Amino acid sequence: MNRRILLRGLAALPLLAAFEARAQSPLPRIGYLLPGTSASHGGYVPTFLRGLEEAGLVRDRNFVLDLRYADGKLDAIPTIIGELIGSGAKVLAVGSTRAGLAAKQATTSIPVIFVSGDDPVNVGLVASLGRPGGNVTGISLFATEIIAKRLDLVLELVPAKVAVGALLNPTNPNAKADASAIQEAARKRARQLVVVNASTDDDVDAAFARLVKQGVAGFLVQTDPFLNSRREKIVALATKHSIAGNYPLREYVVAGGLSSYGVNFGDSYRQAGTYAGKIINGAKPADLPVLQPTKFELVLNLKAAKAIGLTLPQALLLRVDEAIE
Repeated sequence: MNRRILLRGLAALPLLAAFEARAQSPLPRIGYLLPGTSASHGGYVPTFLRGLEEAGLVRDRNFVLDLRYADGKLDAIPTIIGELIGSGAKVLAVGSTRAGLAAKQATTSIPVIFVSGDDPVNVGLVASLGRPGGNVTGISLFATEIIAKRLDLVLELVPAKVAVGALLNPTNPNAKADASAIQEAARKRARQLVVVNASTDDDVDAAFARLVKQGVAGFLVQTDPFLNSRREKIVALATKHSIAGNYPLREYVVAGGLSSYGVNFGDSYRQAGTYAGKIINGAKPADLPVLQPTKFELVLNLKAAKAIGLTLPQALLLRVDEAIE
């Protein structure tokens, strides 16, 4: 053998060893579970990735994203969580309370980041907002805390002494707390309240039939993964029956709904991405406080108002953060 070729081969051995070591050390895998479909929740993937980039991490260069959708089938969530853990996820990021609880039950070692509209302490996700403890932290959307404000917005849109409604998913872990908050807010305002429940498509139809029968002129919708994934159907029924709606997400208004009040969900998923990046970089969930919203947005759809024959109050128009034509 040529001596020069032999020496070149020996010199290359350390490089080959380093290459093989890298090949045997795959990039950290982030399991990302969204509760709806790719159509209803796919928009939250780019914002999540943006948060990771803010933490200095780029997809397929610094980590692998294992993206899953529950397609609104909430009973499937524990199985999907198990699959993500089985695939070697080093971090789990989930977009609902139910998924957060399923992940917490499935693992005490893999960090879990949630985006939840429910009170994370009340439902048992964390010990406290400032000191989450354990392997779970995330983003709280304060959905229950702003129910009274959302009811006030509905009351601005409908005549006095007319019944108002609330659509909830009874299987949501925070359903009882939300129902209590809505009922208390209505009692204080001396307004008749009709609470209807839905956890299937047929339930949604039946819920609207009851709202119509009870003469409800305006309603609000609970923050809930199933209901959010059916927003086109809900908005269409509200328009058909000329019911003024207030929704928890801007996306309802984009789909043709009348109004929304709440946090920017896209930005919340960006924050979740930032937390995922911090954890990949070495931070511990127990040291990351649950983030709380600092701004709530009022969005109105002017075309939707015309469709149901509603004149929007000038005072409301002056407070709007975004008006969709």
